[in-house]
Amino acid sequence: MSNLHRVIIIGGGFGGLRAARELTRAAVDVTLIDRRNFHLFQPLLYQVATGSLSPGEIAAPLRSVLGRQQNTRVLLGDVVDVDPTTKTGRLADGARLAYDSLIVATGSQSSYHGRQEWRDWAPSLKSVEEATSVRHKIFYAFEVAERISDPAQRRAWLTFAIVGAGATGVEVAGAIAEIARQTLRHDFRSIHPGEARIILIDGAPWVLPLFPEELSRKAARTLARLGVEMRTGVRVEHIDREGVTYQGPDGIVHLDARTVIWGGGVTVTPLARTLAERTGRRRTRAVASESARTSRSTGIQTSTSSVISLSRSMRAASRSPVWRRSPCSRALTRLATPCADSAANRRSGGSSTSTKAASR
Repeated sequence: MSNLHRVIIIGGGFGGLRAARELTRAAVDVTLIDRRNFHLFQPLLYQVATGSLSPGEIAAPLRSVLGRQQNTRVLLGDVVDVDPTTKTGRLADGARLAYDSLIVATGSQSSYHGRQEWRDWAPSLKSVEEATSVRHKIFYAFEVAERISDPAQRRAWLTFAIVGAGATGVEVAGAIAEIARQTLRHDFRSIHPGEARIILIDGAPWVLPLFPEELSRKAARTLARLGVEMRTGVRVEHIDREGVTYQGPDGIVHLDARTVIWGGGVTVTPLARTLAERTGRRRTRAVASESARTSRSTGIQTSTSSVISLSRSMRAASRSPVWRRSPCSRALTRLATPCADSAANRRSGGSSTSTKAASR
């Protein structure tokens, strides 16, 4: 049995992979655990959802990615609990794994703001399964409209509502508009796909509210040229099989739309909530940390893509001598630099999936 310092990384996304790569030359025994045995490039899920890419084009087997890294193994499993006292993680099947340092990079999950029933009618885009489900809904809507003679029903099937005008919503709205106006324009006989309505809904006063204002305006102009209708400054009240109901400046509005796609925000994962309880942090929120942190007493570290908002005491602990001497602390500290650079790049309107969508 190895006597090396044991590092467990939970999550095979961007943060988890980067952490594993940074530990390539470290004298540690690394175990990366994920519910899937592949890394998913989530920024391109919208292209799978709109038929531009296949799922295999944005997924890579984790064992292949880390295959040359001799100090790292990949395990398929769902970590559901962590005991900081005994420094063990428990998987959904009951198996337990011991660690000396724990890196949590579980990302985020879609938030329906307490209205989970909306998920049945408005799928989000956080997994391959959701992306393929959205793709089916989009193309099925055109097929149904082709064989319906009732004008009102046909309009409802040719109306696509996207809730959330962040990066995902803007990308999806633009892609659906291109499908309707270009890709499918000659494929049907009873309908004109170009007449489809694509409506982007958000509570913020403009699209891409977290981006620089200049980029937001540019995105809005591009979407308008594609025929996307924007309903900003409104609040969604209800979603069902018939469409979306929202509160606008002029009162309640019901939008008949048989296809609704959710991009209305994210929240922490169940494991993040469990960790918050275990470490005495009751308050959690979906944020991307700009640096790796560690708890002096527990050895738990959250990577740059973690969704745990650390308390001041934990931040103070991250500057302790224990943190600096940790076998993987130096590697984790380096994780902050590219992510901070990336954040600055986004704030300055640098290259990103959303930027490309906005500048089309």
